[in-house]
Amino acid sequence: MPEAYRHLACLVIVYDGPTTAADCDCLVSQTQKAMQPVCVASGLLLSELHPHSQVASARNSALFPSQPPVPIHFLRRLIPFDIPYILRNDRYDQATFDLMLSALLSIFNRGVVLRQMERLGKTHLLPPDFLMGTD
Repeated sequence: MPEAYRHLACLVIVYDGPTTAADCDCLVSQTQKAMQPVCVASGLLLSELHPHSQVASARNSALFPSQPPVPIHFLRRLIPFDIPYILRNDRYDQATFDLMLSALLSIFNRGVVLRQMERLGKTHLLPPDFLMGTD
């Protein structure tokens, strides 16, 4: 791949076999949840998609867009638009959320993080000191 396009690379892993909700949750969802902080700290996004996914859209909690016909992980470089999808309190405990916020701030500046959270009306998830500019 030419160097100019390397930032667009994406690794897609398609699983053949798991079909039940329990198998998909164990293989895809739990792996993503455990590995996402490590990936974010490395500037990467690990996404989970499977037919039984209960990960709601960041914009609409009644919409579940991550339900392809087969289980998939994909890994790619983080972009600013990923920030609100990573900083979700419905997916991670507070310690993991804080760890990922810190990792994102090592990649993007505070203004980028704030703008992306504002874009989806998610600033209420950010710590008060972050909003006051004292992070």
